[in-house]
This record gives sequence, structure tokens and C-alpha cells, in this order.
Amino acid sequence: MTELKSHFVFGTTSAYSHVPPIIELSLALLKYTPDLCISILLHINNFENSKNIIENEASSEDVKSRIKLWPIGEKREWNDILSSFMDMIYKSGEVYAGVLLGSGSWPHPSIFIYDAVSFFYVNMKSKVEENFPHLKPTRSIAYNPLPAGEMLFLGGTEENGSLRWLDKALDDFDPEARVKPENNLLSGANNDQSVDVLDQAAWMSKFAKAYKACLFESDRLIKIPGYTPFHAFERWGTEVDYTSLKEIGWFQYLAGFQACLPIPEMWITCYPSSIFEKGTFEAIQKDPNFTIGPNGKKEFLELGWFERKPKENWGEGVKEFLNKQNEKTVIYISFGTLVNGGPSLSALFDLLKETKTPFIYACGNQKNSLNKNIKETLELCEKQGICISPNWVDQVGILSHSSILTFISHCGANSVIESIEAEVPIIAMGRRDDQILLSSKIHSIGIGIELLQHRMGFSIEKKLLNRKGIIIKGTYNSFKEEFKLTLNKIKNDNLKFKLKLKELNNEIKFKRRNNGEWIENIIKFGQYGRDR
Repeated sequence: MTELKSHFVFGTTSAYSHVPPIIELSLALLKYTPDLCISILLHINNFENSKNIIENEASSEDVKSRIKLWPIGEKREWNDILSSFMDMIYKSGEVYAGVLLGSGSWPHPSIFIYDAVSFFYVNMKSKVEENFPHLKPTRSIAYNPLPAGEMLFLGGTEENGSLRWLDKALDDFDPEARVKPENNLLSGANNDQSVDVLDQAAWMSKFAKAYKACLFESDRLIKIPGYTPFHAFERWGTEVDYTSLKEIGWFQYLAGFQACLPIPEMWITCYPSSIFEKGTFEAIQKDPNFTIGPNGKKEFLELGWFERKPKENWGEGVKEFLNKQNEKTVIYISFGTLVNGGPSLSALFDLLKETKTPFIYACGNQKNSLNKNIKETLELCEKQGICISPNWVDQVGILSHSSILTFISHCGANSVIESIEAEVPIIAMGRRDDQILLSSKIHSIGIGIELLQHRMGFSIEKKLLNRKGIIIKGTYNSFKEEFKLTLNKIKNDNLKFKLKLKELNNEIKFKRRNNGEWIENIIKFGQYGRDR
């Protein structure tokens, strides 16, 4: 056995979709770096699935022996991301201390690579390592799980389309909106000191009003390189509760994310932005907020997207259903954790029922959250044999089947690339955040069609900058008509979409080949941190 000389630690986030690329990257690093070992901090909810990836995809028993999963927290409901995230914040330090103390025959960790979405690792790492002054601190590397366009929007320069202008806009609108009053109750004051509660409520009202005016309802022009320009309000296609803890927390998250950008000494990513968003990736590699730090220039290195093969099990009844269908006739539908699609979801399923179009709806244990009409429609379609709606499916397997015509997707980052690799046209239904950016990109580069009439909230009766001439109605009828036209276009222009998808898929395969750019970058990164 080769003597182990290097030890990387990965800190993952609680959202499962972020974890498989890190497991796949780790397996590739171990394959091409025989003296490397890797520890991975992850929420216990993601433990079993990650073990299965290692068991099924590791290139050898030697590779399996050089990777260790360190579970954090307690079992949560599959969609309780907030509680899982809090587990990671409050309990990851104890587990990281265990890594430092319990490496055994493995060398002391030299590199700590953290998912940039979970920037709490920056503080956690330093606090834990303070307790071990006799050990050499690890070097910090940030892992980017998102499309480059989303990263620029969150933290790049204003010239590259970021939200860096927001603080000034808020201060101009209301100088007190960002000044949170002291919480006396948390400082030991008596519960009957209601002035504290009133101060908090008054600030909350100012806070919500300011953010609503300056961002959620702003027509400020956003220009991200490689993307069609859009108004700020276009990034949110849902009803937004401006006073909810989730939305207030998002702005605190944004401030923390931006504050931590200078910390890592380099950036790595597995998202194939150099293929899917070429101009955007070139921009982020030059953006000083990502590539200039206290110690000079930093690298933003793309390590590649790893091939995902169909599993043996595709989900209950899935293979049997698909094998009965004709080529390019089935619609595959998956919205991730989305359940609130407004009136559009009912219109979507009603049209499929009326046209007797076969479909698979990957409902992800969400049936109980659907409205009565959709439940009844699904039940009728299942009885008629034109659909199935299993709780779990193997998405890669489904997309690989010849009967699939198109993928109706919420446009999560993983789903988009999986569809490109399967060369399946996408009907894009992004609701907010990077889903909106990816939906727009899918439409603009010609690998699918972006639906718009599902949008709600401030978008209603507004003209969109990235699709000139279209006004958002957000009604059942407007979406149903849009979906009908889109479905016909997908059928009629299928070959055109397929050719563009094949072009992108070939670029992925080219970079992934044995002597390709991504393998070279993996070999290079496997040696990182040995120069001091």
C-alpha cells in the first residue's frame, strides 16, 4: 500500500443535492492521487446515500479505504432543510475536532474545503483549530456548488451584475432599515419590557418595506456576463413574504457570504460553467472579489462534472411504464422540493390529462401537499394508465430512456446538467434564485423553452426584460395556453433542440476524457498544499 502523505477535509452543506458532486470529486481525487486520503463532514440525513455512491462508484477497494464519512446532527424529515442546516452550524465543530484528533494512521489534515453556501465553516474551522495550538492549521479552499452566474450575482463586482449596490440603495431609501435595535430580552431584560418588542416590530416593518422597494419590486437593470439582462424583480417568480424569517435570513446570508469571499486561498467547482455558461465562467475567473485576496491572486479551478449512470432500480413501476410507451412520447416532471406552483400546476396536469399525454411525475413524497384537484387528476391518470407518480425515482435512468420527449423541471443545477447529458430538451419552470437564471439560460442557448406564466407576486402584469413583449398574467388559462404552445414546439423542433444538447454533451465528454482538461485539473489539485 502507498504511504499516505496528504489529507483533505470536505465540509458539506445540509442540502443533499450539493453532496453527490463532492463525493464524486473525492473519488476522482483518490483515484488519481494514491497517497491522498479524504474526510467528509456531512449531515446524517445524507450519510446512507453517500455511502451508496462510494460503494457503487469507487474505482477500487483501495479508493474506498481512503475516504471516511463523518455524520453530523440527528435524523430529520427529508425536506426539513432548515433544521438540518442548523445541525451543521452548531454541531460540525465537535465533529471536525474529532477529525483532527482521530485521524489515526492518516496524516494530519492539510486542506479544509468547504461548500461556499455554508460559509459558517470559516468561523467554525478557526475556532476549533484554536483549541489545538500544537497542530498546524489547515488551509482554506472554497468549493462552489452553483452556476457561475449565481455566484457573480451574489458576490461579484457590480460590473458583473452583483447585488453589491443593494446596501447603498437601502440606505438611500431608509437609513434606519439596516440598523437592527438591541434585543434587550436576549440580554437578560424582564419579559414585561415591551418596548423591546415594539422596537423590534418597528424595525421589522422598516426592514421589509425597504427590501421590498429596493430589490423584490425593483426594476434595476442586472447585467451578468453571458446572461440576458433582466430587472431585479424578475429573479423572484413566487409570492414573497417580506417579513418571514426565511426572507430576512436570506439577506443576512447574503451579507455573510460576501464578507467571507476574501477568506479562501483558491476556489474549486465541479459545475461545468465553462461549457454551459462560457462567458460567465470567463468573467468569474477574472472577478477580483473571487480571485484577489489578502495574499494576492487566487485561482478559480473547474474540476469537472462526473458521469452519472442509471441505477438498477429506477423507482416503483418506472421501467415497466416506460417500456410500454412509444419513442419520444413521455413527459418527465420533477420540481425538486417545490410544491407551491400556484394555479400553473393544476393547468399543467389538466392539459396532460385532456391530451392523454403519458407522463411521470416524481412527486418526492409531496402528494399530501398538493391541492385536491391535482390529487384527483393524478389518481384518474394513473387509473387510465397514462401516468405514474412514484415518491422516488432514478432521474438519470428515466432521462436515458428512449421514450422520454422532454423534462419539465424547476431547473435545479444538477437536473439541468443531467438533462444535457441525456440530450433531453427542457421545459424550464424556475421559480426563484438560480432556478430563474438557469431557466433563462436554457431558453437563450436553445436547449429548451422557458415557461413564464407560472410566475406570481410582483411579476403579475409586468413586462420581462429578458423576453420582450411578454406580460405575466399568472393565471390558470394563461399558463395552460403557454404550456400547450410550448409542448407543440418541443415536439416539432425536437431535432433542433437535440442537436444543441448533443453539442454541449460532446464538450462535456471531451473535457472529461482521460487526458482532458478536467482530469489534468484533478491531478493538479490532488497535489495541492504540499508546498509548505
